[in-house]
Amino acid sequence: MGQWLTEHRPRGLAVFGLATLLSTVAHSSEWQVTRVNGAPSLNGPTLSFQTDGRFNGSTGCNRFSGEAQFQDGALLVSRPVASTRMACPGDGLSQQEDSMIALFEGWIEATYDPLRDILRLSKGDAVLDLVALADTPLSPLPQPHAGLDRPRGEPPYVNPFGLSEDMPVRAAPDASSDVLGVAFMGQVLRNEGCDGAWCRVATLDGTLSGWAERAGLETSGSALRAGQGVFDATGQVPCAQGVGAPMTRCAMGVARDAGGSATVVVTRPDGITRILFFTEGAFVSADTSQAGGGFDSSATRDGDLTKITVDDERYEIPDAVLLGG
Repeated sequence: MGQWLTEHRPRGLAVFGLATLLSTVAHSSEWQVTRVNGAPSLNGPTLSFQTDGRFNGSTGCNRFSGEAQFQDGALLVSRPVASTRMACPGDGLSQQEDSMIALFEGWIEATYDPLRDILRLSKGDAVLDLVALADTPLSPLPQPHAGLDRPRGEPPYVNPFGLSEDMPVRAAPDASSDVLGVAFMGQVLRNEGCDGAWCRVATLDGTLSGWAERAGLETSGSALRAGQGVFDATGQVPCAQGVGAPMTRCAMGVARDAGGSATVVVTRPDGITRILFFTEGAFVSADTSQAGGGFDSSATRDGDLTKITVDDERYEIPDAVLLGG
């Protein structure tokens, strides 16, 4: 689960750069309201923001519209919204509409979960959870831990190292036990737990499982794990593919080391991947997959974001991606 990102502002307002949120879905400004005050929404309410500050939507019963000012990352609605006046069938829809209309007045708190791509708007007791309705298809998200449960061992992933030949995987924790197969140098293995000088390991595809000598294993670093498709978390991050291109969303997988060091693999909608390397929370370098040639990369900090440029491409990586929630 992602961590809710928040940036503290004056007057008790907490906002994660709403202008950034808008640009994240510039290809589709419409959001679906999925929960109202913690309960599942009724009848498909929606909300759309425009870059000039205007917004409109549906409560699931009536349409509404208004204008907002974006001040230092904060959303301020300075006058009541306009809405149609159709009677809403049932108490549930009426209560939902009252909550939504009441929210859009004065200062609104906004928080954003980048891993689940959920925007939360709140004011007093009124709370809306929204997800973006994107027109641009996303690349498929990878699965955390290659679609399996996190390994039980500590560290959870290991790989053979320092051996002159492939590592034997045995049927029992004994050097005289039958060899079931071998693991090659640098192959990421699931660690299901160690007992003294031996560890119970398995290949990522599950075709080989047995015991390996602990002395010939090391902790698999984030770059090695990410290169073999083993991620601690997956989700979506803001990205753009060219000079002047609007920000959209890209599928992302992150493999984490300690202290904010991590390897982030971002897959663009066209299937090209970028690999972004971080040390102690700071961007270090980028590499490519399925894209040849040299490239230039740089990064700046903006609140809880690292904004990265790779040639003409742009990526925004929230700290929560690196540190987890």
